[in-house]
Amino acid sequence: MIAGGTMKHAGVDMSKPDAIRKAVSYVGSLIDKLEHSYQV
Repeated sequence: MIAGGTMKHAGVDMSKPDAIRKAVSYVGSLIDKLEHSYQV
C-alpha cells in the first residue's frame, strides 16, 4: 500500500509535498484556535 493511497479515493492527493504542507498548516491552525479558546 502506498502512503496516502486511501485518501486518494476521497480525492485527496497526499503524494505531493505541497499537499502535506497544507495539511500540517491546517492542523496547526486548528491547534492555535483550540489554545486560544482555553485562554479566553
